[in-house]
Amino acid sequence: TPSITLQLPEILERLDRIGVLFDLPGKRREIAQLEELSADPEFWNDPQRAQRTMRRLSQLREQVEHWESLSRQARDLQELSELAGDD
Repeated sequence: TPSITLQLPEILERLDRIGVLFDLPGKRREIAQLEELSADPEFWNDPQRAQRTMRRLSQLREQVEHWESLSRQARDLQELSELAGDD
């Protein structure tokens, strides 16, 4: 079986494709929109709506942060693998 080092480029490519399916750009846009909305003082006049919106914002942030962490870890692993291969 191929070593993990040989599989890393394929793994990173798959992560990128999954990120597209996961719609990271769309989630980031929605986060920006919700942050802008929550900055409006009128936003807080409807506490139930504000609470739902803030819950959605929190969920989106968590999803994006989790994905970015996973992607960062995979890229770090690739860099470490390349450094180890230079020896």
